[in-house]
Amino acid sequence: MCIRDRFSFVSSGYANPKHSGDYLRYKGLVEEYLKSLNFNKLVILRPSFLIGDRVDNRIGEKIGILIFKILSPIFIGPLKKMKPIQANIVAKAMLNISKNDLTKNTFESNEIVDLSKI
Repeated sequence: MCIRDRFSFVSSGYANPKHSGDYLRYKGLVEEYLKSLNFNKLVILRPSFLIGDRVDNRIGEKIGILIFKILSPIFIGPLKKMKPIQANIVAKAMLNISKNDLTKNTFESNEIVDLSKI
């Protein structure tokens, strides 16, 4: 398989091409477009709020991350995918996914955490 036949994309939790909010709608549209390109291996990672060093200062995002960090202990079951996630964990998962032949191609935030450990 040629390296050009593989593509990994960091999208966003709840990405949806029909979402009313621009950010999640655009992420969903990009996902759909990438699927139409028929890569031999397409991986879509959908992390929740990304935690890590940033160049730009987004106050709304900082507030959201703080709120989600406080609420994280009650995010259990299907809500686990809403927990904020470290950017380096997403990177580790991306590397592990590329090294393993997984049949699934879209991973939610809680699955990304698990995949960073394999």
